[in-house]
Amino acid sequence: MIVLYYLAASGFVVALFIHLLTVLGVNYFAEHNATFVLHFLIFIPFIGMIIHSREGTSTAGKTAYFKDLLKGIPKPMKALAIGVFIYAGINFMYSVTLLSEGSPVIQDGNLVLLDHGRYVRELSESEFFELKRAGLRAFSGHWLVFFLVPALYFRYINNGTKG
Repeated sequence: MIVLYYLAASGFVVALFIHLLTVLGVNYFAEHNATFVLHFLIFIPFIGMIIHSREGTSTAGKTAYFKDLLKGIPKPMKALAIGVFIYAGINFMYSVTLLSEGSPVIQDGNLVLLDHGRYVRELSESEFFELKRAGLRAFSGHWLVFFLVPALYFRYINNGTKG
């Protein structure tokens, strides 16, 4: 389980780094799709946490399960998790608002905005990268949650005591 902790904690740091760069206007990760590997990596520690946390438990409902799941996390870390969760929601809504007209793509060498494959308009380079960063920022905000929760679980709840 220590491997899942390190994967989750490292993933959180990488996601935070990428997220902060999008907020600061750095285009590097908006230009390269390598960051989307994190889309898949979030599931390894998160599913591992769910499977591990259900071993030997017989909780009646979802509310009891999540209450028990977070029981051993120190209050400051619980506050951090709740704050990141709320931030991810607000960040997602903001990013979706920026992308409400469509998605930025390069089509025939031109920077354009498409809405479900339908041409909307041409974009300037600055608009293009602002929208690319908004899309990445929406995803990276969620990566923060999906890496932080398992990191806290494996650090404070599991602490090497199960399996």
